[in-house]
Amino acid sequence: MLYGKSQFNQDISVKMSCSNKHKICLLTIFFCCGSTGLAIETSDGIRKKIEADWRRQEQVSRKLKSDSPEALAAAINRGRLMIADMRKLGPDDAANKAENVLLKVESLQNEIPRSGVTYEQLYFKVRWALHELALSNRAIK
Repeated sequence: MLYGKSQFNQDISVKMSCSNKHKICLLTIFFCCGSTGLAIETSDGIRKKIEADWRRQEQVSRKLKSDSPEALAAAINRGRLMIADMRKLGPDDAANKAENVLLKVESLQNEIPRSGVTYEQLYFKVRWALHELALSNRAIK
């Protein structure tokens, strides 16, 4: 079902009566699974909550901090695997776009001390690229 902006806001308002933990869970599910056929602009507040969730996932699941070179390398490796899987489904502009982000991040990775960019900023850049790639999956549309 496609949502207009006002319908989306009403649905989110109804769901917001839950606890904060449930809000994050609902938003994560919605943004990972529920936006078929609709590009939804993610507000800064929601982006920060999603990034906080990713930060926690990294600590709990992989025992890494999102601001470490190891977490960035692992995210890039997972991204390469996801891109390869998406390409098995056929030619995909989203896979090409995600790969370009990974290539740019890899080139910036060596410039971190001089550029003022942090590992965590690059980590989130990779995670957002993979988020977009996941939402482009034709199998969920």
